[in-house]
Amino acid sequence: RQVDLLTVRAKSTGRVVARNLGALVGQFVSIGQTLMILGAEDQKELQISIEQSDLDAFRSSISRRLAVRIKSGRRLADGARLQRVDPKAMRLLSHPALAATAGGPLNVKQRTPDEHQAAGAAAQLELANPRFTAVAALSPASARTLRAGELAMVRLGDANLTIGKRLGLLVKRFIEQRMGGRA
Repeated sequence: RQVDLLTVRAKSTGRVVARNLGALVGQFVSIGQTLMILGAEDQKELQISIEQSDLDAFRSSISRRLAVRIKSGRRLADGARLQRVDPKAMRLLSHPALAATAGGPLNVKQRTPDEHQAAGAAAQLELANPRFTAVAALSPASARTLRAGELAMVRLGDANLTIGKRLGLLVKRFIEQRMGGRA
């Protein structure tokens, strides 16, 4: 009977998202301690790291579609929809895999010893420059094709533009800027 009381049941279906679950076997846990997280396969979002120079473009694109390319080179056919941009830039590295030192795209630096003590020993790296975070929603179909933690690149604008059309738009903008400067 006591063993039956130790059974953990989820309130909904999903995929277990946790690291090193095997280490919990045979261990005592505290009441309320998080053992794992259940992720709904069709409800995922992208966390987007934005540099200062791109902030205005992202802020003016709330609710618009983003083109999404997964690190493996695969594109998401329906992209993602930009939901929000957090108003405060931070140096917090949200995941170690994003650090350039681990093969990720973001430049990082070592924290100073005083910062280690304040933030905890686990956070030894920080972003070299503060960055903003945006969140984009994925469609249920796209969400099912992505694994939690996969790296992706996003681009503002129409995901279906060809390289030729994209180049044409860049040339058009360049000419408009030059002509506007002379008038």
